[in-house]
Amino acid sequence: MKRLALFVLLSGHAGASAPADLIQAAQVQVVAFLPQVQSYDVSEALRQVALRGRRVTLITTVQAVQDPKSYLLRLAHVPGVVTHLVKTTGAPFVVVDGRAALSGPGLAQQGATTRSVRPELLNQWAAQIMQRRPTAPVDLVKLRYLKAP
Repeated sequence: MKRLALFVLLSGHAGASAPADLIQAAQVQVVAFLPQVQSYDVSEALRQVALRGRRVTLITTVQAVQDPKSYLLRLAHVPGVVTHLVKTTGAPFVVVDGRAALSGPGLAQQGATTRSVRPELLNQWAAQIMQRRPTAPVDLVKLRYLKAP
């Protein structure tokens, strides 16, 4: 797995299963910004990593919570997954163990592409978001199913 992660990082192009493989290689933590959570492979890889005791920080949007096609609620209720909501959108990214990073629409939706990126700026932005209080899973359920007054 470590060799695969290094290959993906150095190759500059990631295939369809590379995001999930890179996430599965996490030894400490995964930080994922997913404005949409519609990729089953990526959400399942994040879930598996959390179940193995690695920290998973998911940064997403209210739109992703309310999207009926989203895997967000399935993922957010896994022990070890911490969810932060943001208003901004942009290219999705995943940073694994603070070193390897992928970005592109393939992280959020099936069939799209991803590319390797340098994680430094992504780590800085994510660290600012993670200083805020995370959103509790019960509050995510309320956002998804309860109508505003």
